[in-house]
Amino acid sequence: MPNKSDNKTIPRRSTRVKNSSQISKPPKNNISVSKKSTASSSLGHRRRVIPQNESSSSSSNDDEMEQDEITQTNSNDIVISNQLSLVEVNPNAQRQLANSQALNARKILINSLNSQALSGIFEGKTFEIENKNGEIKKKSYSSVYSWFESKTQLTYLEKNEVIFKCKICKPYPSKENEVYTSKQKFCRTGNLLKHLRTHKYEIGLWLNEFDKYSVQKQSRKIDPKMFYLVKFFIKNAIAVQALEDHDFRQVFPKTIGKYSFVQKVLPELINFMELEITRKLVDAEFVALIVDGWTSKLKKEYVVVGASLIQKDFKRDVFILGLTRLIGRHNAENMKLCIEKVVNTYEFNKNKLSAIVCDEGSNLVRLISQLENIDFEALELVDEDDPSEVIEDNEDNENNANEELHDQDNDEDSDQENYDMNDKSKQDERILGYEFVEK
Repeated sequence: MPNKSDNKTIPRRSTRVKNSSQISKPPKNNISVSKKSTASSSLGHRRRVIPQNESSSSSSNDDEMEQDEITQTNSNDIVISNQLSLVEVNPNAQRQLANSQALNARKILINSLNSQALSGIFEGKTFEIENKNGEIKKKSYSSVYSWFESKTQLTYLEKNEVIFKCKICKPYPSKENEVYTSKQKFCRTGNLLKHLRTHKYEIGLWLNEFDKYSVQKQSRKIDPKMFYLVKFFIKNAIAVQALEDHDFRQVFPKTIGKYSFVQKVLPELINFMELEITRKLVDAEFVALIVDGWTSKLKKEYVVVGASLIQKDFKRDVFILGLTRLIGRHNAENMKLCIEKVVNTYEFNKNKLSAIVCDEGSNLVRLISQLENIDFEALELVDEDDPSEVIEDNEDNENNANEELHDQDNDEDSDQENYDMNDKSKQDERILGYEFVEK
């Protein structure tokens, strides 16, 4: 029987919780040693015994670290939100960021397409287009579309109005509508190609190779009989309605109809002729413009601009560059605008323009007389009576050339005019021409 003295009152521990983390964690015994622990201690491996107070302090440290992380994330969120608010408040910063990304994509696009053009590769852009029956056909179209952003999935009605946005135009923060955007019918690349020619300094290589490729492709596609049929209608001023004539169909039953003639044949031939004229202007040594006015039966005034070329093999070509409407008064300023409009549709070196041929119309005569008051950048007027124009056609010996010029200055009866075509600085002083503003 145990003595009553042995029954000592054991003081009870306080159950007050200092930290909230102690509620979820059950209390641990101060000392807990098992048989395995005793065995391991005998082998020299001791197991650390964590008292309850130390565990509670570690849990409190964990809570403090979690609270610090929460405050840190909140502070980061505040910083990010402040940055976003700054971007929203300052739209120029957002535009500059978008512009830098667009410029990088622009460089990659130009380099890739130029390298493909050098290899003779012109991959078209793939579109999915719905036809009348509701069937969707996937087909690759002109490589001109590769320079523009547009929808690639078009319904039957969306083909008539497709929005194209240029990828080469540089967006500026101060100008919102700087990028070229066109809304036109699908498969009509004329206006898009005309806009691409304004970027000749960036993609001039691609444009030259594309023109060569298009000429070869069009020459294979166009039927020679159809070409002569078009010439017959144009030269004789025959209306296209004659193709639907019953008697004409009896003689030529397989001739193309009026709709196909206007919608397919004429655009292909016009594109082919423009490329041919551009190629001849690029290869020519000298170009002389022929300017004249024309009035229709409806009393509408037009300006016709032709060109006379001297090729490298001294062959001469004459053709019409274009015809444009003369709006407003028939003065020299309006004539000048019409001539610039026609000439600037073709991409070639304007320094090749050596002369302008016209009649004795008062507006044209005044236009030519005003050329003396224009500050030419590369072309200057020449006084034909100035004997200093005569030089020796010899680049190897400049001293002999200077002596020859001195002798020719003293000889007033000499009419010999020899030009040094290889010296560009001398050539620019001796060409009678006209400087056109490139748009």
